[in-house]
Amino acid sequence: MTRLAHRFTALGGATEYDSVLEVGLVVPLIGPVVNRILLPRLFPEEMGHAWIAHNIEEVGQFEAFLPALHAAEAGT
Repeated sequence: MTRLAHRFTALGGATEYDSVLEVGLVVPLIGPVVNRILLPRLFPEEMGHAWIAHNIEEVGQFEAFLPALHAAEAGT
């Protein structure tokens, strides 16, 4: 019922980060019915807002440690 995908794309000297969270069944006929019934209970709107805030906070920390981690892994 859920799928989380992260994509990092090199853009010159920077990196673009894209995160997609998909919630719900993608099944013909039954998917929309199940989603309409279950999603408000399993993933209410407040949870979606909390997830977005969490992702912003988490990704905001990348710049604090990823450059050093990359340099250590690259041996530079």
